[in-house]
Amino acid sequence: MAHYTPKLRLLAMAGFCSLASMRICDAMLPALVEAFSVSNTEAALVISSFTMMYCLMLLVCGALGDRYGRLRVVTVAVGLCTLASLGASLAPSLYWLAVARAGMGASAAGIVAVGIAWIGDTVAMEKRQAVLAQYMGIIVGGTMIGAWIGGLLTESVGWRGAFVVLALLFGTICLLSLRRFDLAVPVRLSKPLPYSRQLAGLLATRWSRLIFGAAFLEGVFAFGTLPFVPSLMHQKFGLSLTQSGAVLALFGLGGLIFSQISGPLMRRVDTPGLARLGGVSLGLGFALIAWMPNWPITTVGCFFAGLGYYCLHNTIQVEATQLSITARGLSVALFGFCFFLGQSLGVLITASVLGQVDSAWCHAIAAAGLVVLGFVYAARLESHMQLEPAV
Repeated sequence: MAHYTPKLRLLAMAGFCSLASMRICDAMLPALVEAFSVSNTEAALVISSFTMMYCLMLLVCGALGDRYGRLRVVTVAVGLCTLASLGASLAPSLYWLAVARAGMGASAAGIVAVGIAWIGDTVAMEKRQAVLAQYMGIIVGGTMIGAWIGGLLTESVGWRGAFVVLALLFGTICLLSLRRFDLAVPVRLSKPLPYSRQLAGLLATRWSRLIFGAAFLEGVFAFGTLPFVPSLMHQKFGLSLTQSGAVLALFGLGGLIFSQISGPLMRRVDTPGLARLGGVSLGLGFALIAWMPNWPITTVGCFFAGLGYYCLHNTIQVEATQLSITARGLSVALFGFCFFLGQSLGVLITASVLGQVDSAWCHAIAAAGLVVLGFVYAARLESHMQLEPAV
């Protein structure tokens, strides 16, 4: 493992910033509503614009990583994120902020999925799930503190300050990448297949479609309602934006705990068992969020939701790295595309119904959907493992 650990850590740092940029607006929404005199639904555009462009550009960035080198694509993407973050900090209106966020999402698409594909190239299948858990253990910090730092900086130096911090972080990582990554274009022994044929090949098998479908549903249920938790707690319990963001950070802490216990856990529980465990923990977490009698119970819910999400997500994600060897970057990118497409759709649906139904119903539906997803996926995975043992 020693020969790729330094690069893995730098890739994880880039992924950390990528996910922080995705979540940084969650606790910021009330301030954006006030600053631009818009509704919550309109302000949520800064979340959906990022995720929609992120999932669309994943398909492009994955193919670029296959053709021009994964580390080269990550370096360019981090540099573009630096510029987009600066643009967001200077946005004169909500419209231009949404445009800058879309640019940030498009650029960030070339980081996490491409890094996962690099792990697929570098790490043998029998060790890959553990290494992915370590990688995710670092980048979930972005999820964990993204909402918190967004709320903290919004209250201390204004919402623009959060994007300035992001620009500094991305810029530093870009400089480190230029120094430490091998940015040479990989040598190909044969001409790659046309993009359309690679994409059609990935969608040709039932197992691939199940993996991509599971990613989509995971995005809809897990992240369709989660970004609204800080705003709801701010309105319901009178918590500050910093405190509300910190509560949501417990979701990331759950993922961090999973990364630390993943090794011993994987030695005791098989992969389908992990999927079931993840579904149960997600269901419990979202049920507590739906109940939301007070803010301490909500923090417990966020923690169990995060623990369960990374437990389930890891089992699906590792299968995505094995769908194709020749187009691994595209397969991981398509996995991410489906996940973030589901997330974008979930956010838009939740934003449109929150004014008409109680938020508890949204979280309760998410809880039920995630439990079902975990158990159905586990059953299908057991059948797949009997037919095609991992190699």
